[in-house]
Amino acid sequence: MIKEALEYIIGLNDSIQYETINDKLYCNKQMHLVDEYNKIKPIRLHSLTSLVDYVKTCEQNIPDKMYLVINEYNSISLIGHLDKDNQRDNVIECSSNTVQFRFGEWHTQEQFNIALQSLFVDNEDRALLLTVMGNLEAGSVAKYGDDGVTQKATIKSGVSVKQDIVVPNPVTLIPYRSFLEVGHPATQFIFRLKQDDRTGEVKAALFEADGGAWKMQIMDEIKKYLEESLKEFENINILA
Repeated sequence: MIKEALEYIIGLNDSIQYETINDKLYCNKQMHLVDEYNKIKPIRLHSLTSLVDYVKTCEQNIPDKMYLVINEYNSISLIGHLDKDNQRDNVIECSSNTVQFRFGEWHTQEQFNIALQSLFVDNEDRALLLTVMGNLEAGSVAKYGDDGVTQKATIKSGVSVKQDIVVPNPVTLIPYRSFLEVGHPATQFIFRLKQDDRTGEVKAALFEADGGAWKMQIMDEIKKYLEESLKEFENINILA
């Protein structure tokens, strides 16, 4: 009790003291730069439209030199020029909150069907996958036909007629991945089916097959969109 009281009394001393030990300078207080508390907090946005609207309606609040940096396919920052301390103000953080398909994971028939219809742009291969997945027979993935590239499965082609088909692979799909204001590139995927060893249920998965090139394409689309939307603002440089 007495020890704690003495430590409390000693702690009341607000004076800053310095001491050199082994040629190193030590201080008895932890100090903070006051300027850090005066820096602006970035505005959080989630669409390119809101970003453009802010720049156009709040032009008077934007310094002489600004940079729109496309950090990623779904992330953009509006930052200022270097100040005297070589620091930059971060004015806006804009990130896409688009729901994305979980690539590389196995999905049940129902999960896969719902995801295809809600998270992908309609195209020929999407319609083909919906047909295959919607008519698959439980326990129908023919293992004898799987050579690592090509698979066979049994689908219902009528009330009681069944037929074996070659599962399409690769497939070209257009998933929603970024800001909805820009176009999304068509990308090739490896489409695979498997059966659950315990239940015999058929599951499906999509694996990316373009090495991530789609990210660069989307970033280029974002840059074109911003350059066109903000072409009158010569003080804003757009970097991707």
